[in-house]
This record gives sequence, C-alpha cells and structure tokens, in this order.
Amino acid sequence: SSGINAEYGGTRDAINNDIYIYFLVTAAREGRVDAVKQYLKSAYYNKRHRGAVPPIDRLDSDEVGALHYAARYNHQAVMQLLVDFNANVNNPAQDDLTPLHYAARYTPKGTADMDFEETTVVDINAPLPPTKV
Repeated sequence: SSGINAEYGGTRDAINNDIYIYFLVTAAREGRVDAVKQYLKSAYYNKRHRGAVPPIDRLDSDEVGALHYAARYNHQAVMQLLVDFNANVNNPAQDDLTPLHYAARYTPKGTADMDFEETTVVDINAPLPPTKV
C-alpha cells in the first residue's frame, strides 16, 4: 500500500480513528459542547466499530479520554453530554485514574460529586451554531 496508509504505518480506519479521537478529546478539554455534539452526531461515531472500547471511551495519545478532560476542566455540560451518550465514568486512563478521580481531584470544592442531574441539560438535536471559516 502507498500514500498516507504506508507513510503512517496504519490503515485508513486507524488513522481516521486517531483523528476523530483527537477532535473529541480536544473539544471536551476546551468545553466545546457544540463540537462534542457534532462528533456524537457524526456518521463516524454512529457506524459500527470493531474493538472492545467504544469510540466515546477511547483514549488519546496521552492516555486520557474525553470525559477525563471534561472532568479535569470542570466542563459540566460536556460531562453531561458524554454521560448521556454512555461514556464510562469508571474508564481507567493514565495511572488507572477514572473520570470520577479527575472530578474529585480538580473540580471546585463542593461540586466533585458529579451529580449530573443538577447540571445543564444539552439537547443533542438542537441545531449547531454557524461555523466560523
């Protein structure tokens, strides 16, 4: 095989997976509800995937997942959205830390219980805002 697959030593699906995981964790880290929502509505996310780990729980190159980043930076709406889409709150990342560990460690005092019933509800079917070019 030639081109991008040979250059990066992987299949097109593996490369696409890495790109999408990068976009998801970056959006979660930055608190970009619109971008996380767009990823979760994408054809990539909704097609069948091989492997034991669902796309929403996959880790980036630093071995940290989207829900970990959202918890780390206290992005409550992103956390709610990811949990609504069945992100695993017990998904181990680097050093076996879970999103619950991140929430307990990094969220402001009194909010570390990750009580998602009290957070902002995000409508996944709401239209996305216009994209800046």
